Amino acid sequence: MKKIFLSILLSLQAYFGFTQTYKILISYDANGNRIKRERVCVGCPSPIMALNQKVSNGVSLYPNPANTQCFVQVPLEWLANERQCRIIVTDATGKMMQTLNVTQTLSTLNFAGYADATYLVSIFLGNERKFSEKVAKLTP
Repeated sequence: MKKIFLSILLSLQAYFGFTQTYKILISYDANGNRIKRERVCVGCPSPIMALNQKVSNGVSLYPNPANTQCFVQVPLEWLANERQCRIIVTDATGKMMQTLNVTQTLSTLNFAGYADATYLVSIFLGNERKFSEKVAKLTP
């Protein structure tokens, strides 16, 4: 079976405020008939990641366990609030590993360079802790 790959890059500003790029995969049989057309999102969380997604208090955190990055989705109403929304990642000893001021509903946490361990991801709205979840960092 002969396959021809046609890449059409479509940049779409998604609802969550990040750009998605799509690739169109078209497969042909030996006679040149198109037998399959598939749209694939490049750089998007995979469907397997979505299965590992946990939703609590309107917050979505995935994948868990994480490899090099983890996505955090916060409710839109948290961003419309006057209080500042922050994500803080700490290790098991309480050492602050990273702090991120949230300006969009979808944020990416970078775990590259971190040791394989369990980290606590906390989201604060002003001084009030709204969400906490443990994330395991595992290197494949």
